Amino acid sequence: MGKGNIFSTVMVIMVILITLMGFTPAAMCSEASTGATQNWEFNLAPFYIWGVAIDGDVTVGTNTVPVEVPFSDITDNLEAAFIVHFEGMHKSNWGFLIDVNYLDLSNDVNLPGPFNRTANVDFDATLAEFSGLYRMINGDHRFDAILGLRYTKIDNKLTAAAGPR
Repeated sequence: MGKGNIFSTVMVIMVILITLMGFTPAAMCSEASTGATQNWEFNLAPFYIWGVAIDGDVTVGTNTVPVEVPFSDITDNLEAAFIVHFEGMHKSNWGFLIDVNYLDLSNDVNLPGPFNRTANVDFDATLAEFSGLYRMINGDHRFDAILGLRYTKIDNKLTAAAGPR
């Protein structure tokens, strides 16, 4: 799938999610018929910008090379991205949050040496957070105590074209 198809797919998904924001759970859980106040407040951020840069070392066998990829290169090599944040807060100050980030980058690079070989570099990263929280309020100040689970997966693949080693 080419970058144009992925971009079109992401745009369609964004339009659908923005449309669905008009039907938020907060609007559906009000108790207007009884006159009672709302128990839950929900917040959905279906797609937000997270400035990603990569800085570190990559080791293949016994060879280690430094890797530095600025945000501008990330946007140039973006294949797919999925980012969503959803949280709910009960009037008792107990709540939850769910945050999921997925990033897929790909690029063809020229390998050093006299043979003009190329390689394809694929980078997939997944970060998911599921947390419960308690909000402490003191006047205009709020502090959230959060306890949860975080899942992180980073998958790097380097595929070199066949040729002399």
